[in-house]
Amino acid sequence: MPASPITTLTDRRVLNKLVNKRIKPYTALTKLLFPPSVKENLLEETAQVDVLEGTYGMAPFVKVGQKAIIMDSQNGTSYTIDTPFINIKRPLQWSTKFAKRTAGQPVFTNTSIALQQVRDAITKDIDFMNTLIDDRIEWMAAYILRGTIEYSVEGQDSFVISTGKPAINTFTVSALWDGGSAVPLEDIADAKLVVSNKRGPLPNVAICGAGAGAALRGMLEGDEVTSLKTTSGIDVGRANLLSQIKEDGMMHIGFIGDVDFFQYTGTFNPDGGGAAEVLIRDDYVEFFNTGQRALDARRLMFGMIPDLRAILEGNAITERYFDSKAPEFDQGTYEGLIMSRPFPWLYRPDWLVSMKVI
Repeated sequence: MPASPITTLTDRRVLNKLVNKRIKPYTALTKLLFPPSVKENLLEETAQVDVLEGTYGMAPFVKVGQKAIIMDSQNGTSYTIDTPFINIKRPLQWSTKFAKRTAGQPVFTNTSIALQQVRDAITKDIDFMNTLIDDRIEWMAAYILRGTIEYSVEGQDSFVISTGKPAINTFTVSALWDGGSAVPLEDIADAKLVVSNKRGPLPNVAICGAGAGAALRGMLEGDEVTSLKTTSGIDVGRANLLSQIKEDGMMHIGFIGDVDFFQYTGTFNPDGGGAAEVLIRDDYVEFFNTGQRALDARRLMFGMIPDLRAILEGNAITERYFDSKAPEFDQGTYEGLIMSRPFPWLYRPDWLVSMKVI
């Protein structure tokens, strides 16, 4: 018996292509910290990662003919971490679309009309579930800046992932930015020194929480701080390629001390319920670099999908995997589900700085 058009449309391999080829902009932190070039699909469910630290010495000189000198490896610690697992589903709603017609809408007269309705509904459901995953990855990116990703929901999962970010990389400025005696250029230099002492690429991006951003704008507009006069290396009106992320909730504040400052308005709804919370702490500025050397020390990994059907189809090693469940004979709705195992990681957490400024 030949496959029906509906059966063909809901084939897992076809829908999996819809998921992975979906054109949707990254959210702001994910875009800056983990662009497509640092994505990696793993061949297993666990990730083998390192936390590297310290600086590099110098190569010694030896006499010609002398044996090569064995050098110590770079300091660091290796870990094996289970990649967090996302497994969500949603009833595909095109059965409802069939049932409900607006006034004047014609009854389906051929298969192509019905299939278009199905495609529209499936696309909306896939987009909805993908957006939920995007939001979760953005949440993970925000917390990896702080140094720890912690998740605990009864009946779901519970884990704590510490990046190994050194305590010295999180500090409070000596003169708060809302206190009238701030020295922002000195504070920026302090953030750079923390990273340079680890031979890291100096920060070129700073993401402010709402309070920190408001304090910085207040100093700029009021010209209250001598170190922020335009003769001291600040260009408030500067525009560059990073400004495109304003579509994802970033507000460009200015180019100060050779660093692009943004305020991030992104929020998330806590898993346990309650009021929305900010992704970037209100009183902090997060410093990091977006150059190639910094990206080489980051990965956004995706663990292998733990689903036998996906493995047999050759689709288990993928960023996201879509599957569908056929309805019972007395039930007119398919169930669609998406699986993913995202895991962001920093091999050099000592190249990030969190600075409390208010």
